Amino acid sequence: MDALKFLNQAHWDYRLTHEGISIKAPTRQAAESFAAKYEEVLLTTAMKLKGRVRVGWHRCKHPLEFHGWMMAANTPAPHETAEAILSNDGKVFSTINHLPIPLLKRMVAAGESELPWSITRHSDNRLVILNTPMENLIATPKALATQRIVSDFWRPADFAELQHRYRVYGRFSWHYDAALNTATWADLQTDFERFEATPGEWYGQNIIRSAESIPFPEDVLLAV
Repeated sequence: MDALKFLNQAHWDYRLTHEGISIKAPTRQAAESFAAKYEEVLLTTAMKLKGRVRVGWHRCKHPLEFHGWMMAANTPAPHETAEAILSNDGKVFSTINHLPIPLLKRMVAAGESELPWSITRHSDNRLVILNTPMENLIATPKALATQRIVSDFWRPADFAELQHRYRVYGRFSWHYDAALNTATWADLQTDFERFEATPGEWYGQNIIRSAESIPFPEDVLLAV
């Protein structure tokens, strides 16, 4: 079934906007499934419209967004420093169009590493960079994974403790447990590092050293 036929099913809605296309799915699960299945179509459509495609659902606070520039995120202009270091055959992905040097350097290491890497922007807790091993670990396509608000996948108290450790230590290792996706909870050992990419813009780098799936805790109800 192509994307248009899919959207013409009952309980789906879509419309053109001044920014591109807005799609409303019946549930979050349906939205994520649709976005994962038709990711390339959504990115291509956004590029052709020179805008964005948004996929939301009832009472959605953070719709999934697809921008045309994402298709070229790993192919910067020749004069940019990024040209050489992002020649990684798609091994690392970023939603940031113009990357400052500190982020570019970390993307090089992420692209060369066999360990799962990700980088989170602290101003909105959004995952903005990840490599292929991380994509495989969380079982979520890169373009969809970078729609995540990472705090949604933690216990609130543990996420608050993470922020505290960032402020106090800056760089540290931690053995904890959290969600890899909406269906999988895991025991994790991760190296964390807080860094400033541009004045006042802070990020968190996460390198997962070990991950083991464990039963989903009965006391946890994810916000996603």
